[in-house]
Amino acid sequence: MILEKIYGFMEKYSDKTTSLLINNKKSTFILASILTVAVAVILSYFSRDGFRLFPAIMISLFLILIYSNILNASKNYKKAITFVFILSFLFQIYLAAQFIGVEHDINNRRSEGETIDKAGNIYREVNPYYTPLIYGKITPYFKSEEEIQEYNKRADYYYPPTRAWTAFLALKLSELTSIKFSTMIKMPMILTTFLIGILLYKIMIFYKKGPKEIYKTMAFYLFNPLTIMVSGYHGQDDNLGIIFLVLFFYYLLKSQKINFFSALLLGLSLVVKPVAAPVLPYFVSKQKKLLKMAMFGIIVIFPYLFLIATYPYSPLFEKLKGTLLYGGVKYLWGYSRVENYFTTSFNLPGLHTSFSYVYPAITILLFGGMFLYFLKNKRINYLDGIIISNLFFFVFTSGFGLQYFMWMLPFAVLKANEHKFRYFYYIFSILSGLMALVFYYGNANTYYFIRDAIGYSIIGITLWIFIIFWWAWYLKIGVNEKPKQLPTQ
Repeated sequence: MILEKIYGFMEKYSDKTTSLLINNKKSTFILASILTVAVAVILSYFSRDGFRLFPAIMISLFLILIYSNILNASKNYKKAITFVFILSFLFQIYLAAQFIGVEHDINNRRSEGETIDKAGNIYREVNPYYTPLIYGKITPYFKSEEEIQEYNKRADYYYPPTRAWTAFLALKLSELTSIKFSTMIKMPMILTTFLIGILLYKIMIFYKKGPKEIYKTMAFYLFNPLTIMVSGYHGQDDNLGIIFLVLFFYYLLKSQKINFFSALLLGLSLVVKPVAAPVLPYFVSKQKKLLKMAMFGIIVIFPYLFLIATYPYSPLFEKLKGTLLYGGVKYLWGYSRVENYFTTSFNLPGLHTSFSYVYPAITILLFGGMFLYFLKNKRINYLDGIIISNLFFFVFTSGFGLQYFMWMLPFAVLKANEHKFRYFYYIFSILSGLMALVFYYGNANTYYFIRDAIGYSIIGITLWIFIIFWWAWYLKIGVNEKPKQLPTQ
């Protein structure tokens, strides 16, 4: 079977690489440290601001300390776990303080806070071109002035109002403390990253794991390049929803049932960003009767509806339309990236326009197909259900943001404790980390070839193809694997 052959190849060379690194720990540490310093210097030298010694030193220092922690963890795993939390937290704080982040999102967040401050309508007024820019000139996403002017006519807010309230709070704290807004707006993400780490620690204690296994889980999550870059640099706030999804999962492990309280926890994960949307078909399918499915859906959606109903600055219909019809940023990921490249290369604007109707249809089919799959496969446990749901989403979504990968990351980390699944975690982390680094660096320095051709087209498409394989392997083989380390539900 082709899936087994590909997996065998991946396992063989992953094991060889791992053995090589483990058997040459000191040499690996020295080489990694030298390469880290070299890359930090090169990236700084070619940045828009020119070479800056302090960031090059600090980033190199943090990474070398992380390498040292991994190298020496076996001497005292409990102590190493403490330093995992400290190093990850301080590294993210440093990135938040040193770098502005993704200017489009940071300017958007500031616009949200200022709009709330003046009692404006976020669904009509928020736009990264309306607010006083944090960068002197925002990175252009458009080819002409006409496109920019057309974009200026539309608002750029597609979330529940709770997201704007977090921006308003960050704005006020920034004014009160004189801490830069671009730093303050990242603090909720950084703090919730820390708290998710604590929840993962408690889950591993629940599994009765020893210090070595707990250390690996903490390092897998808190040292993951995606965690550090998205939380400390980007300026998004997905973790404000993810933490409730992890808490929901932890509650399910302890209670072994879905009840009113757990459904509310799941609902809270939707009130900032729809991070739990991909898992809803799975958890709805776990209800045994149609009436229970309906009641579960009502309870889950209640926190979202209640909180947007209490927002006084725009009509309810406008808030629902703004959030429910948002499909993410298209043409950056998966088949939408392929379609955009094809129709642009061959000058087919009519065909490109027609896909604006195809993508929503695919999304509807995606969620319907997920529900039917889980309805026919009732024995899938909670952890597998959450991961498979996200893999479905990554394979078929046309809208994309790098921060979406964070939605699955805590659960992929837990699954990586099982031997046959760790290889997927390794490759996913390497590719997504590279993609994030290339995207953030290219975007910050207006190197569009690096951001688009290398980041989205080469690494992004490679990662998408890998996720398709991961998804297909999981459905055909992985879901039937009996965990050797984690209990089933």
